[in-house]
Amino acid sequence: MIVVRRLARELPILVVLAGFGAGVTLVGLHYWRKGLFVIGLALLFGGFIRLVLPTRRAGVLAVRGRTADVLTLASFGAAVVLISALVPPTEA
Repeated sequence: MIVVRRLARELPILVVLAGFGAGVTLVGLHYWRKGLFVIGLALLFGGFIRLVLPTRRAGVLAVRGRTADVLTLASFGAAVVLISALVPPTEA
C-alpha cells in the first residue's frame, strides 16, 4: 500500500520519463528525427503537468518555483522540437 502511494505521488515524472525513454529508443533505432520530436514533446508535457498540478502533487517535477520549472521544461522542449524540425533530411 505504501509503495502504491509513493508511485502514485511520482506518476508525473514517470510519465515524462516514459516519453523520454520512448524517444531515446527511437533515436537508438535510427529514427533520430522522430525520437527527438518525442523527447521534445515529453519535455513540453512535463512543463504542462508542472503548470496544472499543485506543488504537492507534482512530485519530483517540482524542483524550483513553478514559474522556473515551467519555463525551463517548456524552453528545452520547444528547442528540441524546433531543432528536430529544422534540420534538413539527408539524402540516402
